[in-house]
Amino acid sequence: MNHRIIFRIVVLMSLLLSVFSGVCDFIIPNEPLEKLILYSLELEPVGYEFGMLEIGFIVIGLTLVLVAFVGLMLFKNWGRVAFILCGVVGLPYMIIGGPYISSGLGGSLYDLSNVASGVVLAMMFLSPISDKFKI
Repeated sequence: MNHRIIFRIVVLMSLLLSVFSGVCDFIIPNEPLEKLILYSLELEPVGYEFGMLEIGFIVIGLTLVLVAFVGLMLFKNWGRVAFILCGVVGLPYMIIGGPYISSGLGGSLYDLSNVASGVVLAMMFLSPISDKFKI
């Protein structure tokens, strides 16, 4: 199989696994998970409303992910830069966000998404895929 096709499949798989990890907890009913979420809300009620600044950061983050995805699929150098920026910008968000409760399936999909992202990171800077970004 062609290296370009394999790279595109891994990039797409990383994105889809990430989306499915966040969506599966809403689609698949899980009573223990719902009880844990309700219990965590009893311990620390959420009185937080999204302001324009937070919505702006979310829009910028989603735009950056979209730009990185398109750039990687087209083998553009700016796609590599945007992909790295997604990780750099996302890290403080995860630290500030605090604990996150998910099901076993959601957590597993998220971990697989991180592994696939690591594979994408390695592939885009190693031969033969790195040569495609220089064209």
